[in-house]
Amino acid sequence: SNIKRIDGESGQPLQVVTREEIASTGATTAMELLDRLAVTSGVGNYTLANAFGDSARIGFSGASLRGLGYKYTLILVNGRRLANYAHDGTAIDVNAIPLSAIERIEVLKDGASAIYGTDAIGGVINFITRQDYKGAEVSVYYGDTFDGGSREKSAAATIGVGDLAKDRYNAFVSLQYLQQEPLYGRDRPWMSTSYIPSQGLDSTSGRTFPGNVNVPGVGNVNPVYPNCSPSIVADPSVYPDQCRFDPNPFLGSLPEVEKFNLVARGAFQLTPDHQLFAEALYAKNEYRFILQPVPIGTGVLFPASGPGAPGFLLPPTSPFYPHAFAAQYGLDGQPLDIQWRAFDAGLRDSTTTAEQTRIVAGAKGTVKGWDYEAAYSWNQSKDTDHLNGGYLSQSALLPIINSGNVNPFAPNSPDIVSQLTGTAIQADARKSKSTVNAVDAKASNE
Repeated sequence: SNIKRIDGESGQPLQVVTREEIASTGATTAMELLDRLAVTSGVGNYTLANAFGDSARIGFSGASLRGLGYKYTLILVNGRRLANYAHDGTAIDVNAIPLSAIERIEVLKDGASAIYGTDAIGGVINFITRQDYKGAEVSVYYGDTFDGGSREKSAAATIGVGDLAKDRYNAFVSLQYLQQEPLYGRDRPWMSTSYIPSQGLDSTSGRTFPGNVNVPGVGNVNPVYPNCSPSIVADPSVYPDQCRFDPNPFLGSLPEVEKFNLVARGAFQLTPDHQLFAEALYAKNEYRFILQPVPIGTGVLFPASGPGAPGFLLPPTSPFYPHAFAAQYGLDGQPLDIQWRAFDAGLRDSTTTAEQTRIVAGAKGTVKGWDYEAAYSWNQSKDTDHLNGGYLSQSALLPIINSGNVNPFAPNSPDIVSQLTGTAIQADARKSKSTVNAVDAKASNE
């Protein structure tokens, strides 16, 4: 329940992570810290590395208690909710919580759905900010890896004035700025390929550059095989005469990150028994995601499939039409169904901007032996996905690739490359907003 107890009466398992323990981990973000705590589970955790290719949760991080998943682990700041991540709407984004302003973390390792609802079935993680800080401190952090990639820089500053006991007031402001460089699959040998047949791993794609030809009754065959670069040549015994594309060298493991966080809190002691308080939080996090070039083919960029469906159809009038190859399969003079990857249009590039704003105002104290606390809070999460390049407009691309002027088997001329890159969508792809207004009040006695 919410009724106060002495420590010896605690009815539920509670783990407290102090500020000193937080500092000793070397973590610079809240999710990085939670990922290192034994109490949280890798099963159900959701980090930035998961966000590549997941359009619903781009830029989101969520912690999981007891392996039940982030949707069933409640995240609080000073005992109160934030707005759920706007794009997904199912949980609070841990990235919005600035670690530099945190005094301690309280982890309720048992379910608390009776108090908070179904999102606390797994437990509760409560971030407690500094309450009566006086002084000033500045910290600078730099981190690098032995193998390169994911270099990190951050700076934080906190200042607090006033003493509640002497001055009847206290106020503090904490700022943090962080930059993190990206990490790609090609940067590490153990994730540089998705084709390891000896281990049964094969996540390659038949939409390649140079492009494959989809031959009816045969499948994908490539006219320039085995000259498949920059795609890979897969095992000929598994993929005879077919090029395969390995996405891992082009996939990001960690995105490029830029974060700014601000936390402020003030308290005024009206009387020895009554206190007014206010809190503010603002976080703006930007994530840049780079993915492999877009695949082109019926059923992928062009949703329909089957006879008459749109796709990359190389006409026999094209100067790049492989007549001898087509004749081998009885297709000479017919349009060829090309399974292609648009390297000439560039890598897919997008930026997600996530903002969290929170304002709390309330009062607490004691009246005739009753402890009370009441507050109003306004919380808002705003997220925007912006396409920078590489995501192509189907309506603009289709007439270009079916004109016969695009070579699907070799690099194209600067003019054709310019036409292909000109079909890229450069606009906000999605905007989302989640707002939570809350009023809470509680009183307790023996």
